[in-house]
Amino acid sequence: MNIIQEDKDKEVFHTLKELQKVDLQLYTIKEAIHNQEERLKKIDLLKEKHEENLHLLQEKLKETKLLITNLEAEQEKLYARKQSLHEHSLSNSYSNLEEKIKSELEKITIQVNEAENDLFVLLESQEKDEQKISELKNILLEIPLSRKEIEDDVKNELAQLYKQEEQNRHRFDLLFQDLPSPTQNLTSRLRAKMSVKNPYYLSSIREFQCERCHMSLNRQLTQQVEKTREVQLCTSCNRILLPHNV
Repeated sequence: MNIIQEDKDKEVFHTLKELQKVDLQLYTIKEAIHNQEERLKKIDLLKEKHEENLHLLQEKLKETKLLITNLEAEQEKLYARKQSLHEHSLSNSYSNLEEKIKSELEKITIQVNEAENDLFVLLESQEKDEQKISELKNILLEIPLSRKEIEDDVKNELAQLYKQEEQNRHRFDLLFQDLPSPTQNLTSRLRAKMSVKNPYYLSSIREFQCERCHMSLNRQLTQQVEKTREVQLCTSCNRILLPHNV
């Protein structure tokens, strides 16, 4: 192989390496764009969650108020019945009847005490729910302001990211054009298989091993890459192999 051809082949590997760098930058930018877009989605989801919680609390508060109204009415009846029994016991001199009234009076007294306890619990629950509703309403009032700030920030961040993405895509296109047609086709095919977890389609040779998958490479394949500068794939992970000195 003459020096000119060897230098040309070296350039192919260098171009591939630069392409990989640009691709990784594009992946980073793509992920950053996704994260910025997710910021707005998160605040919208938070708003929906708060609105749902507010609705549930308001419905619960309605039920609590109805229970309180019913309990207060029941309590009034118990108070009236207790007073009536008390007056009846004072005016009655028959011992048997007096015992019956006394027994019923004791039951009514227990019911009155239970009603008072239940009412206390309901009133306490109502107070807590009203406080939560007030807090949620304040949060919901603040969310549009927060969202506007985040939206402006996201807009600025996205503008910069899209600009970086465009610059990197332009650089990628220029580098890609420098590759021989067969290498272009191979690179395009491998790039189509790229993913966030596996964005690498190149791998260097290190001591007869693929640097990425660590599988051993036979000497003939290694020599084809290292000496004759042929574009070859790892027989295990199917990445393009780079000479160790590139």
